[in-house]
Amino acid sequence: LQEDMAIINDPNYTQVTLTGTDNAPSALARVYWNPSKESVYLSVARMDDLPEGKVYQLWALVDGQPVDAGIFTPEDSLIEMKAIGMGQAFAVTIEDEGGAESPALETLQVIGNVATS
Repeated sequence: LQEDMAIINDPNYTQVTLTGTDNAPSALARVYWNPSKESVYLSVARMDDLPEGKVYQLWALVDGQPVDAGIFTPEDSLIEMKAIGMGQAFAVTIEDEGGAESPALETLQVIGNVATS
């Protein structure tokens, strides 16, 4: 819990709120991203359990292209995801177990843009 709080409160991490789409209007998650360290952590506030054989997959939008940031199951703590050095947005889709090479946009659950300064 202390490690989670240190990341959440670290000013070097950008917080990106991912809000629900029409597929999952009440879903909510947050990404904590430190581009200089290429560190990505995910906090799931509200996402449904998935049926067997399905996983959630986080994507980063980098220069207009989706980049796999890892698969996950919702947990109570921060989930460390794959390293991402740059990006304009983050999104979560539902994929077959093991993840996908490109997102199934018809299963898009949450999405959020990275704030630009």
